[in-house]
Amino acid sequence: SSGINAEWPLRPGAGCIDCAGASCNKVEELGKEYECTNYEWNADDTKFVANEAMTKCKSLKSTEQNLCNKPGAEAKVEADFTKLNVGCGPCEDPAQKTAEKCAETNSAVSMTALLLPLIAAIYALF
Repeated sequence: SSGINAEWPLRPGAGCIDCAGASCNKVEELGKEYECTNYEWNADDTKFVANEAMTKCKSLKSTEQNLCNKPGAEAKVEADFTKLNVGCGPCEDPAQKTAEKCAETNSAVSMTALLLPLIAAIYALF
């Protein structure tokens, strides 16, 4: 499938993290690839909408967390939600998560939510 590639553990512009010890600068191995929905603000409809193209993401092998971030139930204006890595990874701002302006989902749950209605529609046709 076509889409955008984003390796969410690698935060653009974030620079290095503080660390100490022999394995401080060791490159972490990437885990499995998964997909997340990329949401954009639609000024005409004044709401966030999902793009058709999914974002291809990679987890870290050490965690295998397939997290996606998306606008939460309380994200009512564009400034309410800070998107991280085109939808890959956890919410960037803990305050937005607490205020339900950003929500985290598991990639497998996201795919199931998209596929179940499709399966039901196909079943209804036959």
